[in-house]
Amino acid sequence: MASFDFSDRSRYRVVRDDIYRRFEASEHGGDVDRFGRRGQWIPRGCIIYYDLCDDLFVKVFDDHFCRAGEGRFLPEALDRGVYDFLCPALEHVLVDTDGHLRGYAIRSGRVLSRYEFERYVGDILNPVVCEVTTRTGFYFYDLTYHNVILREGRLSFIDLESILPLSWYGKGLDFAESMLNDIDIGYALQSKFNSPAWYASHVEALNGPV
Repeated sequence: MASFDFSDRSRYRVVRDDIYRRFEASEHGGDVDRFGRRGQWIPRGCIIYYDLCDDLFVKVFDDHFCRAGEGRFLPEALDRGVYDFLCPALEHVLVDTDGHLRGYAIRSGRVLSRYEFERYVGDILNPVVCEVTTRTGFYFYDLTYHNVILREGRLSFIDLESILPLSWYGKGLDFAESMLNDIDIGYALQSKFNSPAWYASHVEALNGPV
């Protein structure tokens, strides 16, 4: 991440400082998570900057995010080529000095309207999205209009971390508790599914119904 000096406020502007939370287990904490553990809710660990010079949106994660947080499977998804076609706006992948993924930079674009999403993604891009899911074994749990942009006439996904293995689809709290070594955020991440019905049907056809 040496090429990104986010302290340079003349170039980088904070677009969003994380409003979401994850759970940090601690016997002295005053909160309780969905698994009954004591601890406290803390910021999830994600900041988005806008690069005024290169017209990039740079999403930066803390160390936990891709190690045991919501981005746990992003490195593997990138290696399997999930976004080779679906994210042409991807410009950089941010890796720290230990070789751990810490974020990515995406070229700016216009977020789709609901109508455009249904037309372009639901109709035209539908076969590609389903083929990528079948081929890679990962599914998109937040495939919505505000996570797809149009740039220079091409569609591009932008929320790259919202991805899980097909084997996680529809699983309950007990499964999430058994997988805390993979994802530990205080609740069952796989309970989130904001993707279209046509996509849910494809995932269930691959993985079996919930």
